[in-house]
Amino acid sequence: MSWKLVGVFFLCIFMFVLGLLVGGVDFSLMKEGHGSEVAFWSMLGGWVSGIATVAAVIVSLYLAYQASQAGVEKLEISFDHIFQTLSSKRSKKMGPDDLVNIKVKNMRSVTAAILNIYMEIEGVNDRIRISNLKQNGLPIPYILHHIGERWEFAFSISTSNRLDITLLNLKSEGEPTFRKGSFIIETAMNQYTLKMQPDLLALLKERYEKIVSAQDLSKLQNGWSQ
Repeated sequence: MSWKLVGVFFLCIFMFVLGLLVGGVDFSLMKEGHGSEVAFWSMLGGWVSGIATVAAVIVSLYLAYQASQAGVEKLEISFDHIFQTLSSKRSKKMGPDDLVNIKVKNMRSVTAAILNIYMEIEGVNDRIRISNLKQNGLPIPYILHHIGERWEFAFSISTSNRLDITLLNLKSEGEPTFRKGSFIIETAMNQYTLKMQPDLLALLKERYEKIVSAQDLSKLQNGWSQ
């Protein structure tokens, strides 16, 4: 038991005794004619006792919940983009030459197995698996064993042929608007959602429109050649 809890416990006892001595004991109430006052204070004491009981139950449930979560994984998911130009570093705004970088940090001493990563874009019927986009670093699937252990998922927007194929797959699944989007990190226990930032969505939209236009032009040229 920590010293803080011991201190809080004794403080509660002290406050109870002090309140009892100062306002809880009044021998004049034992005389005749104070029946209504005694009834009032009895009622008030009942309400206070009831509130204290409810508070104790809530605290007990909270502590029980905290104990039950001790063996459940907890990951912190965030962006830590790799900026390639000085202007991007200063503005913290992504450019076409920068790398998307998703950082995963283990927040508990519980093993967490990262299995897959998906992309969700508004207007597309289903999410798209993008685990194959990862560049260098630790592979996927990957297991985080210790608290504070990190894993990163980075990929390029402008120089990745795999991303181009993934974006074309979006077209076959719907009409992507790129107004909203998110990454889904799937583990053995849970799924975590990381919303895309507006600058990233704008870059993905620009890349998507470019490769779709190139594909349409290629189809048109092939049609002419035939």
